[in-house]
Amino acid sequence: MMNDKILCFCRLYMMLSFPAFGITTGLDGERYIERVRDLPIDGGEFVWRHEHIAITRKTDTLVLAEYETTMEDMDGNVYYKFWSSQASM
Repeated sequence: MMNDKILCFCRLYMMLSFPAFGITTGLDGERYIERVRDLPIDGGEFVWRHEHIAITRKTDTLVLAEYETTMEDMDGNVYYKFWSSQASM
């Protein structure tokens, strides 16, 4: 059971984070992972690129957000693609 002080802090944090849209909570949605190429056996240095694909207001109280993330090496070669969505209320 979650401590009341922690729960209160979480609600306050969400209200302060998204006050312009009245968003007070979020729900993790779908996830999709695609391996584009095998990782190098000898390792390497990788970067994560994160991009908002779409933000759609469905109703007065529901917003859907979609994100795309890629795992790339320093030359820009993509190894993994990640797609995810979130519902916010």
